[in-house]
Amino acid sequence: MPTIFPRLCRAALCSLVVGIGACSDNAISDPQLDPETSGENRAVASAANTVNITDLQVATGYEYVVATGLTDSARTYIDRPYIYDEVPRFLQGATYIQTRQSDRIATLDTLMTFRIDREAVVFLTLRSGSEPEWFSQAGFRFVRDHLYINKPTQLGRTRLYAKVFPAGQVALPPIGDSHYDMYTVIVRPVGDGVLSADAGGPYSAAARTMVQFVGTAETAPEFDLALTYTWDFGDGHSGIGPGPGHTYESPGNYTARLEVTDSMGHTVTATAKVDASSAPWYTVSQVSTGEGYACAVRANGYVNCWGQSDYGADPSTKTPSVGGFVQVAAHKDHACALRDDGAVECWGNNVDGRAPALRTARTGVYTQVGVGDFQSCALRDDGAVECWGYEGELWRYPLEKGAQRGYFTQLAFGNRHICALRIDGAVECWGLYKSTRKPASGKFVQVTAGENHTCALRDDGGVECWYLNQFGQAPPTRSASTGSFVAVEAGAWHTCGLRSDGVAECWGGNGWGQAPATRTAFAGKYRQLSGGYYFTCAVRTDDAFECWGKHRENQALSEQRIVPTLLPPDTGYVGASYPMAAEGGGSPSPVRFRSQTRDVCRLSEGPTVSAIAPGICRIRLDQAGTWRYFGAPRVDVSFRVEVP
Repeated sequence: MPTIFPRLCRAALCSLVVGIGACSDNAISDPQLDPETSGENRAVASAANTVNITDLQVATGYEYVVATGLTDSARTYIDRPYIYDEVPRFLQGATYIQTRQSDRIATLDTLMTFRIDREAVVFLTLRSGSEPEWFSQAGFRFVRDHLYINKPTQLGRTRLYAKVFPAGQVALPPIGDSHYDMYTVIVRPVGDGVLSADAGGPYSAAARTMVQFVGTAETAPEFDLALTYTWDFGDGHSGIGPGPGHTYESPGNYTARLEVTDSMGHTVTATAKVDASSAPWYTVSQVSTGEGYACAVRANGYVNCWGQSDYGADPSTKTPSVGGFVQVAAHKDHACALRDDGAVECWGNNVDGRAPALRTARTGVYTQVGVGDFQSCALRDDGAVECWGYEGELWRYPLEKGAQRGYFTQLAFGNRHICALRIDGAVECWGLYKSTRKPASGKFVQVTAGENHTCALRDDGGVECWYLNQFGQAPPTRSASTGSFVAVEAGAWHTCGLRSDGVAECWGGNGWGQAPATRTAFAGKYRQLSGGYYFTCAVRTDDAFECWGKHRENQALSEQRIVPTLLPPDTGYVGASYPMAAEGGGSPSPVRFRSQTRDVCRLSEGPTVSAIAPGICRIRLDQAGTWRYFGAPRVDVSFRVEVP
């Protein structure tokens, strides 16, 4: 039986403020909607879910009802006993306007106007019929087709359309056709509770290594809207899509920001922390040269060795049993590496116990390790030196050595002598060559030892050398030809100084090209040197190493790095082509470009990448090795392809 309204009036204007359960003298009061008369349909939404509707004007002269708290059993039309059923979550508690079914055939340009106090989504529910032409012309988008209306005899299904309106006036025309049902109006704020986003993370990756982001977003299950994902990676670059890849060129900590927008205008943001402070696994922190091989510490804590395999270069990759390696020392037939927990692991020839699998300090921890012909030694954190291996002639090779004054701060190993830098800036040596040396002026700040000579760097940037000098490897004093020296490194019968401008300057025996007068890095500058037997290696500022000199046992290899110089944009479009370019690492081998997603993009001469389908385009760059070079670590580049 239809509900009987206690008051019925036909004024041309009805003005209601949402949230107040009464109306003016010209309004209709419905006990089903009035909080004063019904306890079942009180507003269930929070204040944030409410839009105030004012100045409701109906051109037909009939009055429409405005209320908050949309829920099941809310009336659909004033003039029909229909009620909403199974109201979806994203519309629960919304403001709504109850219209008249009979007004569908009105022939007016505008059926109703009203004002909203904030940006809102206006939903129109149409119970039957196809979409009226003016819906799409006015910008209303179809959302779903199963918002139910419970009629007295059956459960009807409505179609739901929506459009975002700014705060201000909203004008809606009538259906204008007797074949349609009249629509009702539901209004809810933009973004409240409809959309959520998660940027994933926290993420951790080395600098210059691609981070794969994983963003997710949720709408109410019934509110199936297209979503747009936009990323700000926090380093001045951006991306799109739920799962873009991005490479941070500079180490650091970043905050990535994900913004998700649905097709109705809801926008939410989420952030994720990115730790890109570590270097790529393949980057080198330190290199050490031996007789026919060399070893390098990688950023992942492993040690890689190359050259004569029956010496310390076997195995070619040494992984720590615990933690990671932070420093390596190579000599003739064995090598040792210092772990980050202060213990030492050795490999190679273990005659006399010179290369134990594990060595821990008698007290405290080790801070540096060195190796020689018959012994290995390590500097402890209390400034004393512990040695192990050959125990003959203990006066030459004590198994523990404390400084004569103060304590030691740095250790250097020659062929059959050991030197250590004292805290007071003097150098003590023992073994085959035993002495204490003080600089001519200032203090020594670093010491190095070769086969039969020793050199030390003064705090003024000058170098002093002593012991054998048959090849000119140990001049009493040496100054840099330009600037000053910041480090000095002795090879077997040659010496190199690292200048303040990152150039290596060498002297002494040069029969294999191991001691050029000057040597400039292929890329960047040198930051660390190591002199071996007839060859020299250096670590560059791009964390790759170069070696030069004797290469008979493949010990003087150099690393390559690929540097992209021209890349596609973060977002490309189907049908477009983008040139690419990169610089290689020094060998004659060219940098090769290969598509890893040929269904999305393909490469042609140039090289040029052509986008052929939507998706993620991934291009791999590599450079093969040669006799003097290792192959370059591959570089992966990706960008999103969209339909224009």
